Amino acid sequence: MEKNTKNIVAQALLKYATGGASIPTLLREGIDNDIYIFQSEQNTKAVLRIGKRGTSENTDIGFEVNLLDFLFENGTAVPRPIRTIDGKLWCDIENYSVTAFNFIDGKSYSVSKDSKPDIQKAHSAGLELGKMHSLTANEKFSYQSKKRRDIYTEFGRALAKKQNIQDLQGGNEFLSHLEKYLLWAKNYSGISGVIHNDYIPDNVMFSSDTLVAVIDFDWSCKGPLAKDLGIALATWSSPDGLDTHWKDVFTSFVDGYNQSSPQKILINDDLYRWICFSCLTDACTFFADLPESCPGIVIDNVLQCRRYNKFLYFKSLIEAKE
Repeated sequence: MEKNTKNIVAQALLKYATGGASIPTLLREGIDNDIYIFQSEQNTKAVLRIGKRGTSENTDIGFEVNLLDFLFENGTAVPRPIRTIDGKLWCDIENYSVTAFNFIDGKSYSVSKDSKPDIQKAHSAGLELGKMHSLTANEKFSYQSKKRRDIYTEFGRALAKKQNIQDLQGGNEFLSHLEKYLLWAKNYSGISGVIHNDYIPDNVMFSSDTLVAVIDFDWSCKGPLAKDLGIALATWSSPDGLDTHWKDVFTSFVDGYNQSSPQKILINDDLYRWICFSCLTDACTFFADLPESCPGIVIDNVLQCRRYNKFLYFKSLIEAKE
């Protein structure tokens, strides 16, 4: 830990314990967050998250923790936010956002082109997403935020670097796809609510065969519920590097979702368009963050982005029906 971060952690522990908490162990160091495990004075294991993005940036940690508190209280499998000694769900320490959660004993689910997900686990993940949507659809979660991101944020970041993208081989075609899908999504009339917005296998935890938690709500926002299905199906059924998609995984996830969701999703062109939209969203992040997103590698062709290739694959499935 850097000296300043050590000081933040020390101050944070005082917010959650009167002095009896153990010295924390660094679990994961990331670009956006550092995650620690500590033993509270009640001798229970807890997770401490130090957010590095800064509380003054275009984000609202209050939205995330209030959403998690709402979901936990209504029986979904999410970490329970731990309140500070003075009853707050999060705290600001020198422009670091600090939160704590109950520790959940499980592992993030790993899916790759060489590691196909278990069908029943895909079904369970879809079922849990449907439960969350049933709770957040149509303003059932009412926390307001003026700073929170939305499903178009990454499109805006990419379009702000339009000139850089145009200089890439295939860049103009990529930008044309962005504009087309942005217009389509803004005219979509399906059910909206609060969505996870990053429902990938890494953010779903299992203990043995049981789904125990959905984590990492950093990108949660209000938007069409089908957007969550888009990124979920793109990553559960077609991980990066796979040239096609696993149809049985795809169908199992949708079946699980439809058992508990407030809307029944049909496997049709609209669903495939949300998959395409989600793949484009991740591609936008990739290009907006260059060169940091791909250090040491020269990017001169849009086809070097895996999520853009995935977009082209699912787009071809729509075109095959036309």
